[in-house]
Amino acid sequence: SHLDWNDYGWEKNNENFLTGPIGAPEFLSLIANAELVVTDSFHGTVFAAVFNTPFVVVERVMQDKTASMVSRIATILGELGRSERLVRQLESGKSYSFTAGDIRVINENIDRLRNKGQIFLKEAINRSFRNG
Repeated sequence: SHLDWNDYGWEKNNENFLTGPIGAPEFLSLIANAELVVTDSFHGTVFAAVFNTPFVVVERVMQDKTASMVSRIATILGELGRSERLVRQLESGKSYSFTAGDIRVINENIDRLRNKGQIFLKEAINRSFRNG
């Protein structure tokens, strides 16, 4: 509902490149099998990272051009060690591929975040049993 389709000329002129409505399995398959994911969404960012698919995140600005949807994306990119993947616009001719080192860093950080989440959940469950 926040989109003003008048601002999305590329999409209107290139509808044959767009998938239309899809379900979760198709969404995940598209990301997992892509050569590059260009996204402005948190979930697109996270799944591209999990699947080790090269990605770049284009900052989404709301219709009134005053608010940005970027805070949680910037946070997860920082946690993944890939803050440079957030751009205001794509650069023509620039490669957005990943090196083996990029993938290693992302996977190490995903493992760290996964472990942190598991510890949090175990502690929360233990507290609820002690207090309940």
